Amino acid sequence: MKNRPRVVLLDDQRIFLDSLHTALDMDGRFDILASHTKGQDALSQLEKSAADLLIMDLAMPEMPGLRVFDQTRRDIPALRVIGLSGLSQMEAIVALWEQGIRGLVHKLDALDVLKEAIVTVMAGRRYMSASLIQQFNQHDQMPRYDELTGREKQVLDGIVQGQTSKEISSVLGINVSTVRTHRENLMQKIDAHSTADIIRFAMAEGLMDTIQPGS
Repeated sequence: MKNRPRVVLLDDQRIFLDSLHTALDMDGRFDILASHTKGQDALSQLEKSAADLLIMDLAMPEMPGLRVFDQTRRDIPALRVIGLSGLSQMEAIVALWEQGIRGLVHKLDALDVLKEAIVTVMAGRRYMSASLIQQFNQHDQMPRYDELTGREKQVLDGIVQGQTSKEISSVLGINVSTVRTHRENLMQKIDAHSTADIIRFAMAEGLMDTIQPGS
């Protein structure tokens, strides 16, 4: 990163927040603009500042992380967001990934994992930490990735990266209707009924690490 990303931190636990602020600031690669314990305070600053990245707890009692992310996506679309999750309910993680959050890290992960997530997200890629991915690996009864055709794998990769059928068709050089056919076949094979189901399959297969570096 040639320019240090300008970062805003959001977490309702002041001790954790202050420790994270200090640790990232000491790293030297990140410009920490401010730390907030309330979602509305963070949003007010983000709307006025030129922040590049918001790192936020997803389980804020005053204003849940899902609401904060939804508002930033609507009002500050250029802002990149990394969620810190201490949640045991993985449905929220799947929903956030489907909605386009750039990074997800477990709050019990090492600080170096979060730093890697920041570097990856600021490079234009998406990131999910291995500890979150591993929570999906118990679905052994699901079809294996290797059972999909080459085109179905390519379409799957595009879906996980948040691409539309039109964007996937442009990347692969095929018609949108052909992409939709591959998507329908893929969903039938893995018994998926929504994009969230497709993402859940990718997580269970451990594909997030495979897809992230080249995205």
